[in-house]
Amino acid sequence: MTVTIGRVGITGRSSYEPSAQTLALYKGTEISSLNNVVLTKVSGTSSNYTFNAEANVTYQIVLGSYYSDIYGLVSFDLAGPGAGASAGNTTSTATPRLTNLATRGLVGTGGDLMFGGFTLSDTRRVLIRAVGPTLASFGVSGILADPKLEIYQGSNLIASNDNWGSGGDAAIIAATTSSVGAFALNSGSKDAVIITNLGAGGYTAQVSGVGGTTGVAIVEVYELP
Repeated sequence: MTVTIGRVGITGRSSYEPSAQTLALYKGTEISSLNNVVLTKVSGTSSNYTFNAEANVTYQIVLGSYYSDIYGLVSFDLAGPGAGASAGNTTSTATPRLTNLATRGLVGTGGDLMFGGFTLSDTRRVLIRAVGPTLASFGVSGILADPKLEIYQGSNLIASNDNWGSGGDAAIIAATTSSVGAFALNSGSKDAVIITNLGAGGYTAQVSGVGGTTGVAIVEVYELP
């Protein structure tokens, strides 16, 4: 499957964005070894890069320098056999599909909120999470203490959540999280979660800090069975 990734530089857009940046694409979940690098590009302007993605593999896109000053991290998973991939004597022509998309970054205020855009080709049931507090369990410092998650289609607010366990459906969310292989959220944490059906079209997951707070967070989108 051919995948194109892009880097967009917007002068003055964010106080967190350096004027020039390295885009590095890694195969797998390990980003501490050059052995896993698929491609690297350095650019201060908008650029697109194309590569052949394998099915059932996690890829990570890192913005920043290779191992330090990482201010943007995007990961995604492709499910299903790749075009031309074979098992035994059988060649599959099925097209892989994107089943998980996640990005990590610093949530600011005003125009420096975190945004995760995604497009659905048809109606899908999705799990969307904005994780801040639980990241502390993985040794992440400077986390966003109380993220608020909002889903927009254009300028229309589709759904929102603040504190995943406050709506009485914590057990359903925990079971759904486990079913897609995502890490569990800490009980009673102020992470935010939305489970909903979305029709075909483009959407934006927006993450902000309650009360104008800032910090590191991850926004994730999972396709549900």
